Amino acid sequence: MLAILKKNKTYFISLFVFWIATAFYLLIFNKNESFLNLIPKERNLWIDNFFSYITLAGDGWSFVLLLIILLFISYRYFVAGTIIFGISSLCTYILKQIFDAPRPVKYFMQQQIELSLPAHTTIHADFSFPSGHTTTAFAMFTLLACLINHPIISYLLFAFGILAAYSRIYLCQHFPEDILAGSVLGFIITVVVLYFILKIPTDKLRGKLSLTTN
Repeated sequence: MLAILKKNKTYFISLFVFWIATAFYLLIFNKNESFLNLIPKERNLWIDNFFSYITLAGDGWSFVLLLIILLFISYRYFVAGTIIFGISSLCTYILKQIFDAPRPVKYFMQQQIELSLPAHTTIHADFSFPSGHTTTAFAMFTLLACLINHPIISYLLFAFGILAAYSRIYLCQHFPEDILAGSVLGFIITVVVLYFILKIPTDKLRGKLSLTTN
């Protein structure tokens, strides 16, 4: 597993710094402040639309599209991606049911605090923790970082992951702790699955193209 981390240290170091910074931020501010500091007091339609599209990076259909592409590039990573997608979806669903945490709109409504909501967005009220979109986004981008293994691409993938995660806060769907947990969950599931999949002989996966056995 350490080999995977060292091989993709650009992406992983960036992610670790994000985790530390987010955790420190959550220690400084309480639940209300940590969320309200990160959303605009007045909405801009163009920015609302921008993040409405960015958030699709964490949609399940985006991962399905990636799996279709991987099927023609690397059967090994297609298998890994399929398992990652299944496990991350299941884990997110179970955790949401266990914590049953209210989302920002419901949480602040209970405190009689009115939020500035984005335009043309369906706002959910329940099952906030963890963020499923963030879990999916970081699972997907971590998988791609390991597949491509290029420093510049790694930075870009990390940046897309951060934007997708922040979009969940901007669109009033999740709290910062939700996206922190989602990013950690997506990362851990991806790295653990890859660790085992990359150890399986290529012929057993029926992979014609392999990035790990040359």
